[in-house]
Amino acid sequence: MKANKFIVTKKEQKLHLGCVEFHFQLYEDKKDILGGGLFFIDKKNKKIYFYGRSTDFGVVPHDILESVLKKQEKDIKDQIYYAGYCYTVLSEEELAESELTTDVPLSLL
Repeated sequence: MKANKFIVTKKEQKLHLGCVEFHFQLYEDKKDILGGGLFFIDKKNKKIYFYGRSTDFGVVPHDILESVLKKQEKDIKDQIYYAGYCYTVLSEEELAESELTTDVPLSLL
């Protein structure tokens, strides 16, 4: 099932986004993938949520993901065409406690 997914690379610590079935489809060098997850665009509240983990590559540590997002903030907003949106990184606990509804069943996270 295709979903909005992301990965972060190890060497460059760069974020790659896309609507794909598998995280490995976002980047050629699988050995250079640190981890990944999913993202959800909340158009009503103008927020982009990053959460979850990649089944193949695991979770990106929260502090690294925050750092990458800050470095690439403008590129991220340009890449997914939502100027003026802010982003939020949710831990699994925060996701479980949130009222966020996504098109991805939480059981897949």
